[in-house]
Amino acid sequence: MRSRIWARLCGVLALALLTLPGRVLATTAADLCAASADPCVVSTAVVVTNGSTIDVGTRELRINSGGALDVAGGAMTIIAGQFTLNSGGFLRGLGSATSTGGTITVQAAGATIAGTIDASGAPGGSISITATGTLSATGPITARALAREDLGGAIDLIAGTLTLSGPVSVVGGPDAVGGDLTLDAVGNMTLTGSLDASGGDGGGIDIQAGTPTSGGNLVLADTAVVRADATTAGGFGGSADLTALGDGVATGNVTINAQLSSIGLAGSLDIGGGSGGCIDVQATGDIRIDRTSAKLSTDGGPPDGDGGEIDITSDAGAVVVLGTATASVLGEESSGGSVSIDANQEATVSGSILITGGDGGGGEATVSSTGSSVTIARSGVVDVSSISAGQGGGICLETGTLGSGARSVVVEGRLSAAGGPSGGGGGGVDLAGGDSVRIASTAIVNAAGGGGGGGGGTVNVTADPGIALIEGPVLANGGSPNGLGGIIAIEATGRISLSAEADASGFGTGGQIGIATDTGPVDILDDLTASSSGAAGGTIEITGQGPVRIAGRLVSTGNVAPGGRIEVVGCAVTVCGLDSPSCPAGGQGVLMSQGPSGTNRLTGRNSTAVLGTMRAANASQNGRNELVYDGQAAHEPLVLGTVTPDEVLIVDASLVPCPVCGNRQIEPPETCDDGNMLDGDGCSASCQMEESIPGDANGDAVVSADDVGFAIEEIFDGDGDSVTAVSGGGFPGAPGVDANGDNVVTAADLTATIKLLVAP
Repeated sequence: MRSRIWARLCGVLALALLTLPGRVLATTAADLCAASADPCVVSTAVVVTNGSTIDVGTRELRINSGGALDVAGGAMTIIAGQFTLNSGGFLRGLGSATSTGGTITVQAAGATIAGTIDASGAPGGSISITATGTLSATGPITARALAREDLGGAIDLIAGTLTLSGPVSVVGGPDAVGGDLTLDAVGNMTLTGSLDASGGDGGGIDIQAGTPTSGGNLVLADTAVVRADATTAGGFGGSADLTALGDGVATGNVTINAQLSSIGLAGSLDIGGGSGGCIDVQATGDIRIDRTSAKLSTDGGPPDGDGGEIDITSDAGAVVVLGTATASVLGEESSGGSVSIDANQEATVSGSILITGGDGGGGEATVSSTGSSVTIARSGVVDVSSISAGQGGGICLETGTLGSGARSVVVEGRLSAAGGPSGGGGGGVDLAGGDSVRIASTAIVNAAGGGGGGGGGTVNVTADPGIALIEGPVLANGGSPNGLGGIIAIEATGRISLSAEADASGFGTGGQIGIATDTGPVDILDDLTASSSGAAGGTIEITGQGPVRIAGRLVSTGNVAPGGRIEVVGCAVTVCGLDSPSCPAGGQGVLMSQGPSGTNRLTGRNSTAVLGTMRAANASQNGRNELVYDGQAAHEPLVLGTVTPDEVLIVDASLVPCPVCGNRQIEPPETCDDGNMLDGDGCSASCQMEESIPGDANGDAVVSADDVGFAIEEIFDGDGDSVTAVSGGGFPGAPGVDANGDNVVTAADLTATIKLLVAP
């Protein structure tokens, strides 16, 4: 009986053993080569079991031509000291049009890729290659979508140093989104090939060279192409982020001579146009786009797409743009995008910034430097105009007010914020420079309204605490047949010189031109126009805190009341003519406010001389030419030119004579007066306080033990204890002697200086 039962149990056990699943076998290094083989060479096609880890330790794993490791839609991990994929070799995780791409992971000290890595599928798979040393890739690396409605895959390439010249693709299907591509190098990165994350809508590309503790430089050569474009009608552009980190001098620099794009695609009236994407470039150091062929594009698609965004930011360096940055759209119902350039040092545009749009208007362009100058070179173009019925966009060029270098805005090329030709109004142009603003004779600044009645735009020029030199034309005029005149405003702390046309005229009401200085003279050597050809005249106002010379034509005429108004206020006002030695040779000043109730008004706080021409409407139309003075005989206006109708003298006893810089008396708007008219001694040639370093008593820009002795000399040199007179006594000190910032020089400043010297 026992033997029968035992036999039955043995049969059941045997049946159970037959029904157990078979053992899962992983592909290992031992399946590829002998344990001692270095390199471990793969020369034939090997099917890798899903989930395998092939670990050859510190040896080299080499896949030769004809060799392959293929995991289909599965996952495999390779660990090696050196990974080499030769031309003709394959590393595959290939899916199909109905199956997902695989997952391929490579971890090595170094990697050289000349063959093909492919994890395409539906959707695309993922590829991750990490090399602690150098990763060099010349062969294709692909995780594309193989079906219309599937996403592109993901590729991560991470290395100590990365050199990439082969194509890398995470393209998505036409009805889906491109994939994600990440390149990350601890040190330098050089790209000469193509990166493609396009799709129905563009995907994302993220590139970084260097880390906060280990700097690197990023170079995109002229053969490189980076795309996150839409590929289907009405699709949206994706994003491309480029970063370089380092010390801002030897490392952390970006050079782009390539083609970068994140564009939206044209659509139809039914589906609309796609909007452009985003390109963001950031660096600790310099960012240089050195080739005219280089292009960054986030254009949108007609008929109604929006332009995208381009941001270029250097934390400690300069930005140079010789190529093109564009965020435009050609469609009638479209809007331009934005381009922003922000540098710490010089920002120079010798190429083109193009952000035009349709009925939604042009876009926004900003170029700024926090510590140095902004220059639009002679070949430079910034265009934010409308191409149809939209308003012109906005242009802002700006420098900071702090820093050791020049802080100037220089325009030698073309700025255009014009309104569209189908009645679009002009846009806005703002130029703000710390030391100076100069519009060169080769330049043109255009914020005019378009034909069809577009109103003139706005041009603002501000130089604080500097000077403004306008040598090229400035246009903010309205368009035919009834566009209003625009606004032109020029303000400076110091001198203003205008030797080119400024036009704010209109076919409707005339515009406005305002020119004012805080401390300096004004020279008008060319024409200012704020007139109207069909309505009321405009206004022209000029205020100088020094001599004001008029050697051009100022016209504010209108044909209905009020006919226009011109008002000039200065210390010594001269309307040039009769070859006056105080005016440029042949200079002829003309003021015209002809029209009902038109008025020309001159106010000379010290003197007024009319040697040229003043014209207003005749008496029956209430035209007036007014000359204002303080009532003192010595200040009575001199009239030797032509004034029609006759001048009217007006006494204003409240007028105060202009201050005299250098007389040791602080008279508003002076903020100091040290008895001389020299720059660089703490009190400028226009009697304005200059920047100082607390504790720097001798003006050598360094706080040292020497400053203690100089501070003692300043306290006892006999020019008083006000910081506004530190350079006027027996010792020519600097305003930094006021180390505690209380605006007087006392023994307390000695204590403050010593504290600065011993501070950690």
